Amino acid sequence: TTGARAPSGRWCRRWGLRAGGPQWWEDVIEPALGLVGARAVLARPGDEPETVLIGAALATMRHRRASGLYPAAEIASRCVLLWTAGSGLWAMRLHGLAAAIIEQGVGARVLTGDRGVSHLRQTVELIDPIALVMLARVPARDLAVLRSLHVSNPELPVVVGIDTDADTDPLPLGPLVRPAVTFGGILREVFAIVR
Repeated sequence: TTGARAPSGRWCRRWGLRAGGPQWWEDVIEPALGLVGARAVLARPGDEPETVLIGAALATMRHRRASGLYPAAEIASRCVLLWTAGSGLWAMRLHGLAAAIIEQGVGARVLTGDRGVSHLRQTVELIDPIALVMLARVPARDLAVLRSLHVSNPELPVVVGIDTDADTDPLPLGPLVRPAVTFGGILREVFAIVR
């Protein structure tokens, strides 16, 4: 761990936020990551600002899970699968989304490690998710993955988070593929599918 501390409940209440929830991620973590990424920092060894902030966010999520705040979602037989071909901040967004989904009593898992399409396809076949959340960092490449996955799993609902700055073709594959631009928009689409 980085030694970073997660925001306290008192701190979050002071700023009108729920620790660990979607508002906390959208209002605190995303803007902070943007600010840190936009600045040049002369850091000491081991003090990478983005890593410290990400460590604090992950620590908050682990703390909330360990405290038993959402046990029903932890033992859910089926879950929402979250995936991106991207790494770093893109992968971190998946963890924030998964935490927000679990807080609403729905199981969620983030596919880590090998982010290739064959690994994704195997995982989908293995766990039979309720839905797939996919963050499309490079739309042309990532939407090709979506098309490939749809061939083998045409009934799988997919929520595709698309960067607002990206040039994208219309999403393929009909009503089971739903686009979303914001963190909250992705969550709304997921809950429309699972409820």
